[in-house]
Amino acid sequence: MKTRAASRELTRHLCAAVHLDSRLAAAVIKWVVEDRHRALAPVEGVDLVVVARHALAAHQRRAVRDVVLAATFVGILPFLFAFPSATSALLFLLFFVAWIVVLIEGAFTRSKILIRDLSSRYFDPEAAPEPSNPRLAECLVRVTAKQSENVIVYSGYSPFIGGGGVLDGWSVSVDTTKSVAREVGSTPDPFTVQELHSAVMVGLAKLQWVELKATERIFVSGLDVHDDRRFLADPSGFPKGHADPELVQRLLGTPEDTARHYTCIHISGWRGDLTATMYLRLAKYPENLFVEATWSILAPLKPLYQTVDSLPDEPLFDMIRKRIAPQALAATPWLLLRSILIVLAMITSPLRRAKQEKLEDKAIEDQLGFDYGAVRSVREMAADDKYHRYFQRLDKEMFVKTVQDRVLTTVINFLDVRGIDTSSLSEQKTTILNNGIMLSGQASLQAGSVAAGEHSKASTLIRRGAPSSAAATSES
Repeated sequence: MKTRAASRELTRHLCAAVHLDSRLAAAVIKWVVEDRHRALAPVEGVDLVVVARHALAAHQRRAVRDVVLAATFVGILPFLFAFPSATSALLFLLFFVAWIVVLIEGAFTRSKILIRDLSSRYFDPEAAPEPSNPRLAECLVRVTAKQSENVIVYSGYSPFIGGGGVLDGWSVSVDTTKSVAREVGSTPDPFTVQELHSAVMVGLAKLQWVELKATERIFVSGLDVHDDRRFLADPSGFPKGHADPELVQRLLGTPEDTARHYTCIHISGWRGDLTATMYLRLAKYPENLFVEATWSILAPLKPLYQTVDSLPDEPLFDMIRKRIAPQALAATPWLLLRSILIVLAMITSPLRRAKQEKLEDKAIEDQLGFDYGAVRSVREMAADDKYHRYFQRLDKEMFVKTVQDRVLTTVINFLDVRGIDTSSLSEQKTTILNNGIMLSGQASLQAGSVAAGEHSKASTLIRRGAPSSAAATSES
């Protein structure tokens, strides 16, 4: 089935990101590919397996480069001691060979991968490179099985993983026994939370926004699933990404302390580069209706990751002479020096991985509170902390205010029909819609900036113009 445009573009940009940023590629390999027990955070509109394949390919290409650099360094080092009079010539030879290696890797990355394979015109998700290592190929199969569908197993404090920084939150409680005086002694008509939920979904559908999608999901902490076979079939495995619809509906009507039902309302724009998510929970008790909503925002991808769209398709010689050669010249000293440490880390990585896996297995076996939850999504790791266009901030305001208005209006109309007094809810609606952004927790938001998390800061900056071209050899 052909992927939607937004999904294709987001996937393509994240594939470019792991080729441009070695740290992002390493994070994808660590948390997405090689982790055996933790859940995966939801990533809306992204083919995570395709991104993981490109991360592995980028890591392998850099590993070959670093091995050659380290071998060159080790090979010339004895001659420096044997022929001290030729130190200058040998150092020049070392630097020159290393520069050629970096130049070749940079030229291949830019001309073959970024300009050709990952350009908007030629990108084909099905052509993503397959890992040659059987162990990694098996890990990719596990990625497909681990991807979250309607169960989000989270790590840490906030359950709303994958949606970006939490920016806005509110909750209201309505006394459902207080009736509008239709007749003396009249009582409100009964209703179920499922009926109210259906009415809200109908109300949202009337917006007729193509990029609005609502999904029903269960949120549960990774610390609470060890003995819960609904979400973890085998403690030595990884959490389920899918729950039976019956369980989803049951938790909608009867919330639990550890497992909560939320309707996740995603609104995307700018070809998927900006996504706002409303986490809506409806809970009905004998005498009250509780409505809770939390907003999060996924800001655009970092400008570096989008430079794949602004790389000129020019003759290879001109590309090397104008761009790759100078960039490789600047990057060579740092890459050469760290190549020794990188290769040593590569040699010891199987031992370190085996030790880590042993510790995890021991913690699971002894029930020492192992956290099965996802830490952060790939999309969140690649997000910038700023809007890139003034209109993106305005669109976020439009998404938030329009959906909030529709949800609250639908709830009020639903309760009015059943004879429930909604005067206090109408007043709270006005407050919610007119107060703009109401920050919760440790998040902060200032004008055109987005920041989330403890001690986060955001400066006021609206980017103008297209991002500048970046080197294919960029290492962050």
